[in-house]
Amino acid sequence: MTARFADNLREGFLSVGKFVDQPLKAFRLFDCRQVFAQQVFDQGNFQHLFVVHAFDNYRHFRQTGHGGGAKTPFTGDNFVFSVFPFAHQQRLQYAFFADRLRKSLKRFPVKIKPRLIGARAEVRKAHVFLAGGVNGVLRSHEIHVAAEQGAEVRWYTEFIKCETDESGRVTGVIARDVQGERPYLRINASKGVILSTGGYGNNLEMMEARQPWNQKMRISIGRNGTGGNPTGDGIKAALWAGGQMDPIGAACMFNRAAVKPDEKAGDGIVGEWWWFGEQPFMKVNLNGKRFCNESGPYDYMLHSAVMQPGHTYCDIFDSDYVEQVKQMNEVGCCRLYPFDNGSPSNMSVNLMPKMFFDPLLEKGYLQKADTPEELAQKLNIPVDNFVETFNRYNQMAENGKDEDYNKEPYRLMPLKTPPYYGIRTGAWFLATLDGVRIDTNMHPFREDGSEIEGLYMAGDCSGGFFSTSYPNLFTGLACGRTMVEGRRAGMLAATGQA
Repeated sequence: MTARFADNLREGFLSVGKFVDQPLKAFRLFDCRQVFAQQVFDQGNFQHLFVVHAFDNYRHFRQTGHGGGAKTPFTGDNFVFSVFPFAHQQRLQYAFFADRLRKSLKRFPVKIKPRLIGARAEVRKAHVFLAGGVNGVLRSHEIHVAAEQGAEVRWYTEFIKCETDESGRVTGVIARDVQGERPYLRINASKGVILSTGGYGNNLEMMEARQPWNQKMRISIGRNGTGGNPTGDGIKAALWAGGQMDPIGAACMFNRAAVKPDEKAGDGIVGEWWWFGEQPFMKVNLNGKRFCNESGPYDYMLHSAVMQPGHTYCDIFDSDYVEQVKQMNEVGCCRLYPFDNGSPSNMSVNLMPKMFFDPLLEKGYLQKADTPEELAQKLNIPVDNFVETFNRYNQMAENGKDEDYNKEPYRLMPLKTPPYYGIRTGAWFLATLDGVRIDTNMHPFREDGSEIEGLYMAGDCSGGFFSTSYPNLFTGLACGRTMVEGRRAGMLAATGQA
């Protein structure tokens, strides 16, 4: 832990200046994965409940200059919606969801005063609507239901810290209006505070303090420090209130970010989005040698790459990839074909050339060659080692047995259809997995095991669920966990049962 981060953690919130009291009628909304709203509304008593859910990339942008890239505003009847697109296909997805939200709000008008905003205000406003990517766009009917129940949606408001009474119970929060003179707000919450603020992947200081080994594999997209993550404000607030952090820092990392042949992964490097990287083709380290079973879940190859030169490796595949990808039968969001039950995949294999192969070839990331020797030269890895590895891999594939890493035979296919392709790959951070430990009532607890009353946590800001890795073979686990925790936190806070 760096000295600066440790000092900040000990000191907590230093000076709150002049407070502006705020009636407890209002609370902040949450993203579409946090479905405890309806549970709270069903109880019919939520006027003294405060829910904090923030995508705090705007504050990270303001403090460090690192942010989510260009901003795209979509204006509806009652609001302005800004997003941080990280890559081409995400711009398309964000545009689709934003347009759907705009059209939905026309059907369900919400009594929210429109605001005219400039460039800086757009950055500050993004956290209101986003909480970690496309799935974080607020569903319009949730806003509609909240408004019908008398809830106030507060924009341009930055969460600072929790407040406690003499017994240690959380009684409310300190927030800040980020416009004008930036006054501080005190919001009293007699029923409780629910933190659903996500992890800390975009807080580079926390990342270095908690999991510096993963920073060595990091490739940012668009700007340094990006990765679809909040900045840990809810986690820090819970720690300042007495909570306990998981003992080991961990992250869910996607092997879907690329660098050029003369670059290596690591904090500070900016690369390109590489959706195809999850496919379990042959992967070699920068010495041109295989180093793991490529068929493991999301981050297994990346964890293995910690011990490899430059913490970077190369994806290798040939021109027969369309049929091979189908045979590999991947699961989860990396699947490129419809599922057996007819459900569509997140991305189609037919989109790979237009969205990734062609642009990355032009930019010098993806390399294409007619021979293994030429491909190794273009990837800047030892030719002799790579050719030996390439030939051995093909021979084992022909024999149907991986004698080195026991890869499943149905995913062990020879690479024999030129031209061949290769690209240097590292980690894109989806989310941090460690958080503040909670009990079954969603309360964080102190070192002596006593729970922090009045404070509830749900989703990635809470801990004690994952163990250093995300098991992607259990598709939907993260969403399911967050929904269950959010629903239970909302129920307990609204009813006062715990």
